[in-house]
Amino acid sequence: MSEVIDIQGLRDVLVLTNKYFEINRNNLKKAEELLEQMSSKSLDSINNGVDLTDIRFTHDELYGLAWSSSSDPDKPAATIRKYRPQLINLLDEDSNLSKYLIESGSKHLLSFDSDDVKGGVKTTHGLTLKTSSHITSHNVSSITIYKTVKIPKPNWWMKGLMKVELEGRNAFWFFSVAVICVCSLALIPYIILKGLVSGITAGLTIGVILAASIGLFYQMYELMEKGVSKAPDIFTPFRIKNLFFVTTRKPKFNSDALRPKVIELLVFEGRCGLCGDELFIEKSREFKGRYVGKCAIAPQEHVFSFDHINKIGQHLR
Repeated sequence: MSEVIDIQGLRDVLVLTNKYFEINRNNLKKAEELLEQMSSKSLDSINNGVDLTDIRFTHDELYGLAWSSSSDPDKPAATIRKYRPQLINLLDEDSNLSKYLIESGSKHLLSFDSDDVKGGVKTTHGLTLKTSSHITSHNVSSITIYKTVKIPKPNWWMKGLMKVELEGRNAFWFFSVAVICVCSLALIPYIILKGLVSGITAGLTIGVILAASIGLFYQMYELMEKGVSKAPDIFTPFRIKNLFFVTTRKPKFNSDALRPKVIELLVFEGRCGLCGDELFIEKSREFKGRYVGKCAIAPQEHVFSFDHINKIGQHLR
């Protein structure tokens, strides 16, 4: 599984898949029960921060999801090989599950992936994403597809900011920071007029307050105004490209009436739809401050829109 997989996209498809199996629980056959367990376990792993490359199942692990343990060491492998064609058929583009995903607005379908390694290494299986001609008929030369990937080796102080749900206490603290920024800016004239500090100390104090308050306030304003804001350089010590704070919605479950906003710190990857080179996402004056994806080798001509929700970029010029 060498291709980079969209973490958010896979999570969203798995949520819909689990909902499909919940609706049809009384009519599930053995292969569908196995696929349901794979989907549920994969979603749990993603929610717990497990890297996608580690969300794989051996023959024994898959067998244990749907059957009780066997004393025959060869039975799990033989059973999974038997059910593998059925699992693939369940994820076919014309299957009932795929039709449900398309009708639910999914941008992707699921695919059953096996590495089929040899030489004493255990074969593993997993669920990945695939595109479908039933979902989109766009000309591939005029669009690009963005993907979200896991941040490699985030610092400990970044982990608390990687996903914040804006409800209850979290929402209170988030908007309190904005109020503190405004109050800090208002204190600068007061400090100057009252002469509380002077000379070099005054310059340094005012400079620090001004820079920190304006920077943080603008970051929050842009995030609420555009739904996306480029992460400050302090968040990219390992030179990650395309690191952004974005606003999304909490994944929808059956019992959710209103989904709260979520702020996430995500890395986006994209390939130019015209030449296949990588895209750099940056703010463009030409497009009135919008974030756009520019090709690394043809940034003036190969320019695409950037939408962090549907992750489809249209060719702009």
